[in-house]
Amino acid sequence: MLDMIQSFLDLGSIVVLPILIFVFAIALGTPVSKAIKSGLTVGIGFIGLNLVIGLLGGSLGPAAQQMVEHLASIFTSLMLVGLLLRQSVMVLRLEVFLSQLRLA
Repeated sequence: MLDMIQSFLDLGSIVVLPILIFVFAIALGTPVSKAIKSGLTVGIGFIGLNLVIGLLGGSLGPAAQQMVEHLASIFTSLMLVGLLLRQSVMVLRLEVFLSQLRLA
């Protein structure tokens, strides 16, 4: 029984979801013709969605990777500048503190 359910689920969402939509529609009292139409519409929608995601992933993936690399180098540069500024402020504070000790 579990093997049958697992083999059904292994068919993928493009096959399983339209069948489940059909079964639920029939269970709720929808006419068979509308239930079939609803299931086919969901299946076609999933096929289209998978096509769009596949095309976008293939074309936008390299561009996104380059953007991440570029932003990582900018972020590293900003971190270095921040560290240098922090050290400069600490040195200035130390000089002010030492000059106040000399005056006292």
